[in-house]
Amino acid sequence: MKLDVILVPDFDGPARQAFEHTTNLFLASWLEHGSQHSSSQLHLVCIGKPPVRTARLADQARSRLTIRTPLPGPDRFRNKLRGFEISPIGDHFMLLDTDIVLFRSIDHICRYLDPSSLVLGYASGVQVSLAQWAVLYDRLDMALPTSRVPMVNASLGSAFRNHPHYGEFPATLPYFNAGVIAAPWNFDLGTRWKRLIDFVPKILQGDERVEQPIVPHALYDQPPLAIAAEMLRRQGKRVSILPDALHARWQHFCQGLVSVDDALIVHNTGIFKPSASPDVLEGILEYSLRSRNRMNNRNPSLSQKRRLVEYANRLEEYQSMLCEKWIEGSRD
Repeated sequence: MKLDVILVPDFDGPARQAFEHTTNLFLASWLEHGSQHSSSQLHLVCIGKPPVRTARLADQARSRLTIRTPLPGPDRFRNKLRGFEISPIGDHFMLLDTDIVLFRSIDHICRYLDPSSLVLGYASGVQVSLAQWAVLYDRLDMALPTSRVPMVNASLGSAFRNHPHYGEFPATLPYFNAGVIAAPWNFDLGTRWKRLIDFVPKILQGDERVEQPIVPHALYDQPPLAIAAEMLRRQGKRVSILPDALHARWQHFCQGLVSVDDALIVHNTGIFKPSASPDVLEGILEYSLRSRNRMNNRNPSLSQKRRLVEYANRLEEYQSMLCEKWIEGSRD
């Protein structure tokens, strides 16, 4: 499969330092596994001018680098849609969040993708309640989907019992994390997603029949993505679920759903805070500490704690190596 792999880092907004760190680590992981020699093409669609070190790494990775302005709107999540504006070289794309590192080459990862499908992974938790979904589908004049799926956090027992929608974790509408998405270009996912990205918050924030979102950003990109995927499914397009190893988060490791040895794509959600230190290694170590302690106040089992520590240690070791081998060598 000849793939357009797309990242959209935001160097224009308040989290520019965090985006620099995550983008550099991704590029380092791309280089570490020789993906610069793949037939797939990496695209870096930068919101604002990239830092010098990032541009150098992108050049080493044989990435096509373009600079775009932010999309107008109340949030910066929508900037990801700039990724659909590239000139493709293949028939398929993979759109990735920047806080991702590869544990194998992109050619190896491609073997696990269904080329005839929109492929994505379920979200960790519920940000949109069933009542909110009912309003959205009603306003779109669409029947509510009949399928119900568990979110990743549902298997962590009472660890998330204080979440407002905790009772819906085991069975909610298909809802996806937007960190890893792959599909044929001719599915035209970007157009559908963009049409819905303002429509969804406008409906829910102005509807008195349902509670307001837990946090405003819960509405920005992932609920519109879920509806776009459902629209494609109803038009006869295939929608498949990513194997956990292709979108592994700390919850997968904690529950033993993925081992560190089997992980292919690891999504380090929130690895760097928006006001990140310029020292990338400091951020890696801080995230490792947070990862080890994630379940401390949630009565984890001994096996959960052991798996979290193993994941945190291996991730720290891997990302520190990437930093020292590839990033520090690209200093300004």
